[in-house]
Amino acid sequence: MIEQVGPELASLVSQLAVTPLPHDKLAEEAAYARSVLARLLDLSLTRQAADLRGRMQRAGEGTPAAQEAFAEMIRLETRRRQLREG
Repeated sequence: MIEQVGPELASLVSQLAVTPLPHDKLAEEAAYARSVLARLLDLSLTRQAADLRGRMQRAGEGTPAAQEAFAEMIRLETRRRQLREG
């Protein structure tokens, strides 16, 4: 299973495989599900930001493409911060 998800998600899959699931209280189940989804979204945003940094470097400093990538990175980082804050 871990081989199928790739190196970025391998540790998360390992953690999920050994983490006991809350099953006695609905509120705990919902909180657990939110935390798992938040972590997946955070990983996705981190990967997208890395792609944007690469795009900025390839475009060259001060170019319109680099400025566009930078603006998108700011939006991604804002979303990521909001996600982490709750």
